[in-house]
Amino acid sequence: MRAYGLRILTLAVLILSALTGCGQKGPNRPLALPLPSAPANAAIAQKGNAFVLSWDIPQTNQNGTPLTDLEGFRVLKRSYVPGDECPECR
Repeated sequence: MRAYGLRILTLAVLILSALTGCGQKGPNRPLALPLPSAPANAAIAQKGNAFVLSWDIPQTNQNGTPLTDLEGFRVLKRSYVPGDECPECR
């Protein structure tokens, strides 16, 4: 009989702790890492047979926080044949 009472007490404590929680409310999902702002003053110039790209390095993230850990840039090339599709379509 004593073991039965201990089980009920343990179950009651578990249910009570599950219902009360820690009292802190937070986001349902973890916050995403902030992304850097878009580079400003982008320009392209032709030098002989080559194109030279240039831009200003962003100083802040999109959410306004300071940008502290920018590791580099990735420049991608995309083929485009006029008349096949619009350049904005993916």
